[in-house]
Amino acid sequence: NDVNDVVSHRLLQEYGGGYIAYGTQDGAVALSPKGHLLAADQQGTLKVWDAVSEELVFEKANVVAPISFSPDSRYLVGTTEAGLQLWDTADWGSRALLGASSNIDVSQIRALTFTPDSRRVIFSPSRFTAKLIIYNLDDDSIEGELSGLARPSVISTDGDIVAAGSWDGHVSVWDLASRKRVKTFKAHTSFVLGAALSPDGKILVTGGNESAIKVWDTETYRFRRYLKGHHGQVWNLKFSIDGQYLASASMDQSVKLWRRGQAEAEPIAPVSVGKSRRVARDPAAGNRVPKTHVVTPGDSIQAAIDTAASGDRIEIAAGIHEITETIVVDRPLVIAGVARQEGREALSTVLKGTTDLRVMMDVETGAARPTVIRDLQIESKATGIQHLSGAFELRNCRVIVRSAMDFNAGIYLKAVARGDLPPDVVTVGDCTLLAQDAGDTPEGTPPDVDVVLADSGSRYRELIISRCEITNDVPNAVSNGIETRSTTAHVTLNDNHIHTQGIGICLPGHVGAVDIRGNRVWSGTTGISLGTKSQERSNIIGNHITVDDWGLQIYPDFLKNYIARNPSRCISIGHVSAGVTAGFFLKEIIARGTNVWVEKNVLWGSPKYGIAMTDSPEPEKFGPPTPNRSDNNVITGNDFTGLRADRDIALGASTHDNKIFDNVGVKSIFREAGNNDRNSVNHD
Repeated sequence: NDVNDVVSHRLLQEYGGGYIAYGTQDGAVALSPKGHLLAADQQGTLKVWDAVSEELVFEKANVVAPISFSPDSRYLVGTTEAGLQLWDTADWGSRALLGASSNIDVSQIRALTFTPDSRRVIFSPSRFTAKLIIYNLDDDSIEGELSGLARPSVISTDGDIVAAGSWDGHVSVWDLASRKRVKTFKAHTSFVLGAALSPDGKILVTGGNESAIKVWDTETYRFRRYLKGHHGQVWNLKFSIDGQYLASASMDQSVKLWRRGQAEAEPIAPVSVGKSRRVARDPAAGNRVPKTHVVTPGDSIQAAIDTAASGDRIEIAAGIHEITETIVVDRPLVIAGVARQEGREALSTVLKGTTDLRVMMDVETGAARPTVIRDLQIESKATGIQHLSGAFELRNCRVIVRSAMDFNAGIYLKAVARGDLPPDVVTVGDCTLLAQDAGDTPEGTPPDVDVVLADSGSRYRELIISRCEITNDVPNAVSNGIETRSTTAHVTLNDNHIHTQGIGICLPGHVGAVDIRGNRVWSGTTGISLGTKSQERSNIIGNHITVDDWGLQIYPDFLKNYIARNPSRCISIGHVSAGVTAGFFLKEIIARGTNVWVEKNVLWGSPKYGIAMTDSPEPEKFGPPTPNRSDNNVITGNDFTGLRADRDIALGASTHDNKIFDNVGVKSIFREAGNNDRNSVNHD
């Protein structure tokens, strides 16, 4: 709970007394509009400080988010065991809102905001509802409802209109006086996690799973521009009272301040000093001869990139280069380390990031000509390389991530889904990629770190990873080697050596075809996990997979009693993982696997299953089992002789038309459907 000077960015003061856990609701911290009071829900205890004297002025147990100050700073509202409560900030006297006749379970309230006149409160009565409630504080009554948006997540109002975002990425806008819905549009691919209307009502900004903030014109509700600078989900957005500043908070653990232009057509620009994030086009270079720019330790790599033209070469001399700001590559270049021999010792080029750096290198070119990064060692406390657009190759590099933060990756592939950019081709070859545990998160559990991660909805035509050493030493069942989330790319993973505590290769809900060949995989949980609906055949051929069940818990540790732990498997089709999203519990994810050819793999170790296409047997509190409707898969010629599994092959009751034949050393096949099994199994 920090208060910062927005001009100097200097920390003014810090308020202790607890921490806010992962998954807490939006609205856990509130600053009064007059700036004299700071309130926080700290694990169920409401604390309010005088922001000038730093004294604790009010404390109340059993109060949970969302909490909010009224625009005139007179009131603070929060949820208590006695119901929705309104405190007068002058004397901290309180009164209950919502009488017993309202039939609203206040423990389910998920989003709440005041109207600018401080006379009304608008809130979502449940995360599963399709309406918002308008509550009049003057006469303590429900004044009306705004309906038509399923599962609202965030609300903003300028007093004339109300905008709300939902779990499915839609935003709805209502006229507050008539309570009529005037617009609904798709703003994000999934959760809308932040929304703010400017005080003059001309601009709506939204944030979601994408790292960019979206700006919308409220006359037409057409998309105007991106605000780029965050490197994670944008959870909170708030305009200043005069509308000239926008504050944004992200899961990348940063808060950014943006200054609005003097004219509506002028872009909103970040207040902080830094390089502008432009996407360079790749104009015809003609007969221009590429230049070479040399960078020695102490020189600015960013300055060399800014000077270079498309196609130039940046040579970074051997030695340690301290990186204090993200290196932004916005045009296609060749960036190469130049090693040298000093006596018997070969000196490599090392880029070492500071502790507060969220991303070491950001590639966003939008160009068909590839950007090539080679012969570098990149050492980061968080994400090593983030790719947003443009053809990209990483060759003969060593990327080391030493993380004590949530949701990081050695290589983070999240190509922006923009219509003017074609899907990209990314190649990673002959690299050493390593994720190490540098300490637990504030929740006391290891961070969720993937060595290579392709994010949900990212636009790629091909992802090719070959001949790489990939190691993930973070002791977490969801810290994986290679993971893609519902991408359409054709994925080729050949001849890699993967050693990971979590899943070695994890491709949930994949849309494109997959070719996984000749990899050696060791895992403490699952070797290869694949779900794909591609009409083109996918291959898992000639891999050597060892799984030793380490019994690792799902992240975060304090939720382990509420989330089902996956049984370990060498190869899993359909099954993916269990986890949490936006603070809400999810059962085990099932993504149908179809048209997969599993052949000539060597299975080793002591997992629960060798090859599994089982239904999801959830504990009773998670509901009935989830069907795994994987079909038309072939399992043949695989070697089970070195496997010590409870069940060598397991088929779920809902799987059908799969063919299993000519495998070696199979001792047990579990057919969940019994006599109703519709699979073809040839087994001695």
